[in-house]
Amino acid sequence: MPFSASRVPPRHSVWLDGRPVSTAELRTELAANSENTPMDGMAGADASTQLFAAGFVFVLAAASPFLGLPENLIGLAIIGFALYQAWSMNRRAKLEIEGPLEIRAS
Repeated sequence: MPFSASRVPPRHSVWLDGRPVSTAELRTELAANSENTPMDGMAGADASTQLFAAGFVFVLAAASPFLGLPENLIGLAIIGFALYQAWSMNRRAKLEIEGPLEIRAS
């Protein structure tokens, strides 16, 4: 009998109700049986709570390089060098006006 891929049983590492379950089947079962899915997030929260949460996440992300300061001196040096480079590259260009220019008839 020739080899057929359809005859090879699928590998299952999860068993549900005494039978092997595929990962797609498991995801469907979990989504159907859960009341709070990760996609809900803060859907029921009012606008001020959402704004506060967004602000908190922003402040935490901005402060994260400095939270481990005693052990993160190299990281602080890299941030300082990057800020110095950005500051020096974005200097205001001098505006040089060479004029008044003469208008000649050709």
